[in-house]
Amino acid sequence: MSSVSKKWGGLGFQGKEIIERLTLWRAKGGQALCRVAVSPCFLCGVPVGTGSTLCAACWASLPRYAETRRRTLMGVGRVQVGFDYVYPVVSLIRALKFGQALYLAPTLAQVWREFPLPACLPDCVIPIPLSRQRWRRRGYNQALELARPLAHWLHCPVQKGLVRLRATLPQAELPRAARQSNVVGAFRASAHLQGRQVALVDDVLTTGSTLEAATAALHQVGVGGVDVWVCAEAPVPDSF
Repeated sequence: MSSVSKKWGGLGFQGKEIIERLTLWRAKGGQALCRVAVSPCFLCGVPVGTGSTLCAACWASLPRYAETRRRTLMGVGRVQVGFDYVYPVVSLIRALKFGQALYLAPTLAQVWREFPLPACLPDCVIPIPLSRQRWRRRGYNQALELARPLAHWLHCPVQKGLVRLRATLPQAELPRAARQSNVVGAFRASAHLQGRQVALVDDVLTTGSTLEAATAALHQVGVGGVDVWVCAEAPVPDSF
């Protein structure tokens, strides 16, 4: 098995095969090959238009989040959730987050366009920041990649203004109580955000501890309000 295949244990056969094809395509200078080939759907592999990542059928089949289950988070005005964090959404977000598949971010963010525009548009979009250590290891912030297309739709800029003060343990590995203490005091917001309406972006919502800690930091500098936009919500295990 190739080194690429080993990385994609959570994606299923089709996803691994497609990633290997795309890697080979890039290695051979895909510009020349694109005249004789079209992009495959990331999930099922059927040909799709150049620049597309999912076919219409796979896009339509992604499990949307039920509005009747809308979450509330401390200090947050509204929480906008796109998908349920189940297969195949899990595969797409893992590929974006851990597999450098940045081209999936605009596709995933497209789900937010299915919502009506907020009555009060935000002044800026701010992604949940990574620690310096994690940024250096990963090379990018998946929340920032999701924030860019959202900001374009909401007609406002992506802004810096929230920093992670210290490295924290990966939240996915911790029970609920440890998640809360893991991120307490982990963020600092810039004073220039005072009075501004903020759209705060992250990839996955589980217990909400990270988003609540970031929201608390924003309120400490007097923001006008915070709405949260997440790509997907994961179920909280009973053991949490």
